[in-house]
Amino acid sequence: MSRISPHPLFDIWTADEAAECLDGLPNPVQEYLWNHIVPLMPSLYLPDGEARYEEPVHGLNSLRKFWSRLPKEYQRQLNAAAIRNDEHIASLKDS
Repeated sequence: MSRISPHPLFDIWTADEAAECLDGLPNPVQEYLWNHIVPLMPSLYLPDGEARYEEPVHGLNSLRKFWSRLPKEYQRQLNAAAIRNDEHIASLKDS
């Protein structure tokens, strides 16, 4: 089976951002992101709540870093949702 490359959006977006912000993402994919990927992400905060890193931290916990842990079907569904997101943004720019 061929490798599925992540959409460029996932170079920046984290699993929780994808689960919350991608319209039309099926519930099982959202649940998988929350239950299996988000717990793997290193915390951006120290135990006392102080930020561990200076902002911005784009890409630090990007979904791309965890892509290989996703089932292929979920990779396809995430990419399709990201493409729909691109199309929606393009349509807003055109209007």
